[in-house]
Amino acid sequence: MPELILETPQFKLRYNCDFNALREFFTVVKTRLETPKSNLAAAVKTAGNMVMNEWITTANSRFRHSSGGYAQGIVQGLKYPFEDNPLHFVIEHTKKYAVYLENGYDPFDMKKMLQTSMKVRVSKKGNKYLIIPFQHGTPGTKSMSAMPKDVYKRASGLKESIIAARFLEGSQQGANSYNQARQFRQDNPNKVTRNQYKWGDKLTDKDAAGKYTIYDGMVRFNRNVANVRMVNNVQLPAGKFALNATGHTSTQHSSYFTFRVMSELSQGWQNPGSPGMFILKDTVEKMSGRVTQLIAAGIKEDMREMGFS
Repeated sequence: MPELILETPQFKLRYNCDFNALREFFTVVKTRLETPKSNLAAAVKTAGNMVMNEWITTANSRFRHSSGGYAQGIVQGLKYPFEDNPLHFVIEHTKKYAVYLENGYDPFDMKKMLQTSMKVRVSKKGNKYLIIPFQHGTPGTKSMSAMPKDVYKRASGLKESIIAARFLEGSQQGANSYNQARQFRQDNPNKVTRNQYKWGDKLTDKDAAGKYTIYDGMVRFNRNVANVRMVNNVQLPAGKFALNATGHTSTQHSSYFTFRVMSELSQGWQNPGSPGMFILKDTVEKMSGRVTQLIAAGIKEDMREMGFS
């Protein structure tokens, strides 16, 4: 028989007690509450969905442009019932950048990516570099920074560029010379996907002082869901932009990109860092009281239905 022991530095009290009835009570209550049809389970589900919706609403109020990708990461991270437990509601944000937006990050030299990126290349002079695409929104778009109307007017008339094919090659990461990089491209089992472009027109854009702007060199792509053709006998995945069966791209809406080279010799490329947005923190603080009320109400209703006042 179990013993209840109360002990202090001076006294020790032992008391034999029968917990069987209490154990049966907890078993009944636990079994009742952990069923998907319990009021508590319904409260957990309702509370979880409320927190998720408030999280998205808070994000929408914080982002300068669209929070679509961030919101998608919230919805995709919903797990309920988690591990088949109706009392366990989990949301694990699926976007890696969410933690940096939440907590912020310190300034850093972006050129450090030249040491870690799988897509790094090595020039004939032995300098590491990356070609980085920047997409520009059309006027009125909220998903990204929009180009001025006068720039768009000229860019929309550009002869389109296309990704004619995609191919796989060995990553050059870790190569310290051009010759070593060539060997890596051929033999490295770690592959990266490269694009083969057929360029159309490129925009020339200068400001009033005659300096080139961020839109200089911009190209226009047409969207196309056709498969990319085979290259080097390797079947490649469908491309975002590609030739269709007739050799021409579709007439769907266009996308606009500039491409910039970041190398070991480049000036700038310093990320200024960012303060934390505390989207989730503020959501939790706002919703904690409401969640507590819902959970308490669910338990109270289940206890009432079981005959406990």
